[in-house]
Amino acid sequence: MGLDCRAVWLFLGWLVGDGSDSNSSILRNLSLLGVSVIGLPLAIWRSFIAHKQAKTSESGLQNDRYQKGAEMLGNKSLATRLGGIYASERLAQDHPEAYHIKIMKLLSTFAHHPIIDPAFKSKKYEKITLLCLNASVKKGPV
Repeated sequence: MGLDCRAVWLFLGWLVGDGSDSNSSILRNLSLLGVSVIGLPLAIWRSFIAHKQAKTSESGLQNDRYQKGAEMLGNKSLATRLGGIYASERLAQDHPEAYHIKIMKLLSTFAHHPIIDPAFKSKKYEKITLLCLNASVKKGPV
């Protein structure tokens, strides 16, 4: 109790001053203190919101990569299918906790149910199937 009274007494003495500070400088200092008390929580809140937005944006980018890789697997061009396999494998390696199992299921489905195109020769088809099976057997970091 004595310490509280002493703090109030010192604050009032500082506010009234000893005559060396003008009232305008005291008012300016109190205004700056008030602005900083309000501004600091707002800055912390804005930092939190910016971090949340960055995580949401990154998640959306990863989902787009997954969808684009799946679309590439359904293309008739061999080069595009291979690109889809490698893109999906890279996503599984970069983010194993979120996408490893999903992509391995996708590649396994692609290998088991391919789109039959008469333009494919059996060697090319076998190569794509082997690439898919190899990618699904590889283990990502745990």
